[in-house]
Amino acid sequence: MCRLTAQAMAAVETHTNKMADPDALRLTDFESCRPTILVVDDALINLTLLSKGLAADYRVVTAASGLQGLALAETEHPDVILLDVMMPGMDGYAVARQLSLIPELARIPILFLTAQSDQDSQLRGLELGAVDFLTKPFSLKILRKRIANVIERDRLRTTALQYQTVLNNLLIQQTGAKNTLESVFNASSDALIVTDRAFWISRVNSNAEQLLHSAPDELIGSNFLRFHFKHINGDALPVDAISANTGRLEGRLCLPGHTDQFVTIICRPFVTNEEESGYLFSLQDISSRKKVEQELALARERELAVGATIQQSLLFGKPPTNLEGISIACFTEASNGVDGDFYTFTEINPACFEVLTGDVMGKGVTAALIAAGVKNTYYKTFTSRMSKCLGKATPTPAEIINAVHAIITPELIRIESFVTLSLVRVDRREKTVTWVNAGHTPTLLVRSDGQEVLELLGDNLPLGVVAGEVFVEHVTPIDVGDALLLYSDGISEATDADKNEYGLNRIKTILRMGQAPHSHPSVTLNSLRSDLSNHTRHLGPSDDSTAIFIRVNPLRQGARGTVLDRLAPEYFELPRRLDQLGLIRDKIARVAQDQSDTFVHMLQLAAFEAATNIVRHAPEHLVNAPLTVAVTRTALAISVELIYEGTPFAPAGAPSPDFSGNSEGGFGLFIINSAVDQVDYGSPMPDLASIRLVKALEQRPKR
Repeated sequence: MCRLTAQAMAAVETHTNKMADPDALRLTDFESCRPTILVVDDALINLTLLSKGLAADYRVVTAASGLQGLALAETEHPDVILLDVMMPGMDGYAVARQLSLIPELARIPILFLTAQSDQDSQLRGLELGAVDFLTKPFSLKILRKRIANVIERDRLRTTALQYQTVLNNLLIQQTGAKNTLESVFNASSDALIVTDRAFWISRVNSNAEQLLHSAPDELIGSNFLRFHFKHINGDALPVDAISANTGRLEGRLCLPGHTDQFVTIICRPFVTNEEESGYLFSLQDISSRKKVEQELALARERELAVGATIQQSLLFGKPPTNLEGISIACFTEASNGVDGDFYTFTEINPACFEVLTGDVMGKGVTAALIAAGVKNTYYKTFTSRMSKCLGKATPTPAEIINAVHAIITPELIRIESFVTLSLVRVDRREKTVTWVNAGHTPTLLVRSDGQEVLELLGDNLPLGVVAGEVFVEHVTPIDVGDALLLYSDGISEATDADKNEYGLNRIKTILRMGQAPHSHPSVTLNSLRSDLSNHTRHLGPSDDSTAIFIRVNPLRQGARGTVLDRLAPEYFELPRRLDQLGLIRDKIARVAQDQSDTFVHMLQLAAFEAATNIVRHAPEHLVNAPLTVAVTRTALAISVELIYEGTPFAPAGAPSPDFSGNSEGGFGLFIINSAVDQVDYGSPMPDLASIRLVKALEQRPKR
């Protein structure tokens, strides 16, 4: 093989020398004339970073808007354009579209720099002629490499094609038929491929041509390494690893433009009478068998998906959004199967609402369907009784549950199932909590000072046990600062590796800690979720884990949207996904609507950069944990606090930005510190970290 390689390289050298173009682009051309890079971005910080980071290798010109970028493109004729997508006025897509209409500018390569990583955004840019996308925050080192690659791409591609043509011609000349295998090839029902020790193909049978979707002249003389195989689980299965295996393998054959085919693969080394050696690969298509196996697995997945859809769309209600002086947060973490947990909220008036939570015996779609039926019966019962009490007292929780019991219990007894229930009504004006507990986990009431945690118990059995059961309600006072936790036994009974339950005491400890700083319900729940995950070693729950946290707050000051109203902290939760972070920008713009565009943009930039870092650096077991955002305005400043499960960040250990591009890191912190007046890092509750960004107001608000 070494001799063949030497011949091939010598032939390539001779061939390329003959074809060499004296006017072709050479490396010395780059040394004598630095390429021009046009950077178009409305953020001054980004223009500064890119100018300094690329100045060592390129001549950099900058434009702060799309219109300015078009003008500079016409006068400078840059070698590459780095184009931001999201800009006021003419955005990056519009700039690219205008460039494509000008013949002398249409061929300039465009690299989009964007915070958008979704497929539709990238597809739109590629359709407009972009050659690459780079998602912010990006590495200068990688950016410089991509720019160099773009500039040299045509030359490198031409050279590679020349080498490939000469090599293929030489290899075709080197290979020959192996007549000793003729009878095997004609008789076998498998796909057979013969290669030498370096995997250059010398012979294939008709079954191999069909399996590989290639004509004989496309296969003979090519290298078998160009075909990609994977293990059943998706891991790469290299051809050289197949050749080292003496047994039968099952894997997937991956061909561009074709659906993956499941195959069994056997490889046998051989030596002919002429002392030529190589490999005989035997492939058998088992796609039909795997298809049946997959259909069975998909049927099971569909059943689970139906149950999950029922749970998410029918069983888990959304909290009311217009309640006076009440904040609510919920979380549900599904187990590996489908369970019967459910909850729903009903607003009676702006100061009064109730929460129904329940758990159906058993698992699977059946449990989810029963839960949906119980919830629907509750809705019908509540609506019917409310329509009959116009001008009269609102039906009590006990009246509602007894009515539901009368309808649903006979059916539950018939199908030998039961449901635990808890109906809790919170009345902000009367300062009371009224509840009925039918065999469910007790609601926990924690007082504002965190010193006392009460268990709101009940004496009733679950629905579906005794037809003659009479459900009774209980009442206790509640005041500003007090909080309620409704939870499922999937939390209290979650076990660690030694089968130790999480327990009620650990739940109470988290509640007390949350009362000390009067954390928002979402912060307290996230601390509970994280502590529970640590207890189970991130293995996930064996039962659905559901929790609802309710806090009684002081009433809002001023009408919604006024300056006084904006002084109230605004909390919201986001999934840890880059495409969901836009809501942070919207909230900042609303709270800072009387400040300058520069003020708003800089605070948005710092918050988005910090949130992006949290999302990108989330450990695997926290990728589904939410990000809590608190936007607060005082008389002097606006703050944005990002609260998340994880380890607090230590800025002292962060690297400084290297504008030469020789090292990475430090740029995110540089952007954040440059955009706001104060950055605080902390840990508001156990297992939670926070980043608080503060920017002083430019002008006093007008009342």
